[in-house]
Amino acid sequence: MYTCQICRVNRAKYICQKCGRMVCENCFVPYAEICIDCYKKIPKHEGYTSLPMYAPLFIFFGTALVMLGVILIICDIVGLPGYVIFQISVFIFLSLTVIILLLFFSQFLIEESLRSSL
Repeated sequence: MYTCQICRVNRAKYICQKCGRMVCENCFVPYAEICIDCYKKIPKHEGYTSLPMYAPLFIFFGTALVMLGVILIICDIVGLPGYVIFQISVFIFLSLTVIILLLFFSQFLIEESLRSSL
């Protein structure tokens, strides 16, 4: 059993991803996966982004793929010719790709504007 290398009191449960020290849960920043000493050294405008920030984008992308599948199944049931189904699927796929790229780019612009304002 190892003790925390920062407070030297509690049992170490985590390893800092930046410096490699073994730290307890009180001396660990879970969403950044680093110790509190490394976290204090990060300039305020950098920070760490976590996955929940992109969760709505993943939900949108998953829903869009499901909708694409439903549309293709409906087109097949209705009996549309193969080239029409192909054109519809290509159009939907390209439009979804553009929307997703715009969402990622807008997220990037928002983060950059926040960094420049700090």
